[in-house]
Amino acid sequence: MNRIKRVLKICIVVLLTTIISVSTGGCVEEQADQSVYSEIDSMLEQGTLSITFGAEWCPACQEQKPVIETLSEEYRDSASVIYIDIDQNREIARAFDVFRVPETLVIIEGGNGEYVYMGDAGPTSDPEEAKLRGYAPYQAIDTRIQSAISIRKNEYADN
Repeated sequence: MNRIKRVLKICIVVLLTTIISVSTGGCVEEQADQSVYSEIDSMLEQGTLSITFGAEWCPACQEQKPVIETLSEEYRDSASVIYIDIDQNREIARAFDVFRVPETLVIIEGGNGEYVYMGDAGPTSDPEEAKLRGYAPYQAIDTRIQSAISIRKNEYADN
């Protein structure tokens, strides 16, 4: 009988611990990512932001780098175009659910982790829908950046 009570107590403790972990897990992660989001937010204050996630060990990422460098130079006055190494910036990769590389996201606007992205079909709040996965040719990223800049200009012109 004592053994059954003991097992029951252990089960209750495990269940409560699981419930507490699940219910507060999002809050803890949200706080950890605030610094990541504040960096993104400050770049968005300057204009459209294109982020390409990659890694040194990834051949397609190494091919992608010159494209990103060219776009960064071309858009230096109207958008931020950056390359982020996921091995050196795990927190930001986690915040944007990057599990394979290269991946590129063009962010139109937003803040605190709630962003509007430029997808193939237009603006979307779903980053998965907006991701360019694998090597993205110059034209694919350029088109999205141009569209995002145009949307921002029209939005701010209306206000």
